[in-house]
Amino acid sequence: MKVLAPDVTMEDDVVGFHAQQAVEKALKAAVVAVGEEHRSGHDLDVIVRRLEAAGLEVPPAVVGCGWLTLWAVEHRYGEGTTGLDRERALATAEAALEWSMSVLR
Repeated sequence: MKVLAPDVTMEDDVVGFHAQQAVEKALKAAVVAVGEEHRSGHDLDVIVRRLEAAGLEVPPAVVGCGWLTLWAVEHRYGEGTTGLDRERALATAEAALEWSMSVLR
């Protein structure tokens, strides 16, 4: 995602997909780290709620990640999905990864 985001030749749907996946995988790592059962699904808001229900304090930058859900697999293969805020996507992915790593320690 870090490599793709600044590349202006890369389509938004590709960058958005990778941003969403980075956040999803980071959150799911935290789910497993706190002993919760892994479940399928790409809805980032649902995953954040599960983490909060497990007693974790999810930072605001990560709580607000649900806007990336639309870039998940079902839209990844759509034609011409555009309008991605790449800076926000990168910042959200970095925040999720940083927070998840703190949970894993």
